This record gives sequence, C-alpha cells and structure tokens, in this order.
Amino acid sequence: MKMEKIIDRLAERYPSIYAMNWDNPGLQVGKSFHTVKKVMIALDATDHVIQECISWGADLLVTHHPLLLSGIRNITDGNFQGRKILAMVENGIAHYAIHTNYDVLKRLRNRQRWNCFREDDGRSVLRICQKSVRIKICKAVRKSG
Repeated sequence: MKMEKIIDRLAERYPSIYAMNWDNPGLQVGKSFHTVKKVMIALDATDHVIQECISWGADLLVTHHPLLLSGIRNITDGNFQGRKILAMVENGIAHYAIHTNYDVLKRLRNRQRWNCFREDDGRSVLRICQKSVRIKICKAVRKSG
C-alpha cells in the first residue's frame, strides 16, 4: 500500500484541524510515496521502538506522540532527535504521529476520558490499511495504560 494512501486515510479519520495549535501531528519523517508493507505502532518513537522497527523490517512507525514538537536546529548523531531521525532514514522507516487530533476525536466519539494510546486504539488506527500490510503493536504500547 502506498504511504500517501495511508496518510490520506489517517488524515480523513483524524483530521489535523482537531489538533491543538502547539501540536505537530502528521508525517514526521519519510517520503509520502514509498510502499508500506509493515507498520509498527507505538506510544513514542523511542530508541528501543526504532530498533524494534529496524529488526522487524517496518516501513512505517505510527506513534501517538510526535518526535518533532518544536524546531530542530540540526540532524546529527550528537543529539537524541537527530539519532532517531538518522536511524529511521537510513533504514527506510517513515514516521507518522497522531497526537491531540486523535485525543480530541477519541474523547468526542466515546464521550469518556481517554487515558493513553492502547493496543486496541493502535489496531483501530490502522484498520484503514489493506490486508497486504502487516501490523505489529510494539510492547511499549501494551505496557501503557
């Protein structure tokens, strides 16, 4: 499935208009036109999660929290954001975040308090993918909430 199609479907289901003005949902790292066969879902793009993506051969990492919230001055292996971005780019992994736009819509749709990006939530996010796309929930999601 093409990344741009996944992006379109995620944007349709969780429009960025619902995100808080300080938030940065959407494509964080990667090309919008590459083919996605494996998607990893996690709460955050931690070093552990990125290594799990690399080991599993993920093409796309979908997280609740964005990797990039404020301006970045450089992308080097000398800082934590730079190391993560470089690891994803070097291994062909795109990163997409669904943050406050997801929170707001989840609360509106369920009319209840929403605590965290849980395993069930992660699966529901990517029901939009074709059956040819494999999905894995990172352990970090299972441990939260």
